[in-house]
Amino acid sequence: MPKPLAICLEDLEPGPGRPRYLRCVAVVGRAAGLRVDARGEVLWKSDEAVACELWVSQDDKLILYRPAGGAPVTVRRDGRSLEVPEAKPVVLLDQDRFEVGARRVRVHVHGATDHVYAPSPLPEPAPAGRARAAAAVAALG
Repeated sequence: MPKPLAICLEDLEPGPGRPRYLRCVAVVGRAAGLRVDARGEVLWKSDEAVACELWVSQDDKLILYRPAGGAPVTVRRDGRSLEVPEAKPVVLLDQDRFEVGARRVRVHVHGATDHVYAPSPLPEPAPAGRARAAAAVAALG
């Protein structure tokens, strides 16, 4: 029996005030879950029109699915690209990228999870914390 997948969506060009990473869960099957609209905004359990859906197949694969009438989506992997066809599932692998509207996103697949939750920003380390760590390393010589 397939399980939901814990993933992170990395915005490769985050604008001001936008998080670089979103912690997400892809649910099993096409039930309303993780979706992306035509502007590249991540939605959760929304009935709005979407460019694509991210979900887990019955054979435990992460799927990007572009419904009929969905905005164009491009998947990129190892120098190759695919314009995602309508109503055809595309298997995503760890580190694959996809583009919707002006958004470019890298997918990080973390693995199966028992917990399903709405997307949330991954906290970024405070700049002062990095400076303190660098100073500590320099002090140790």
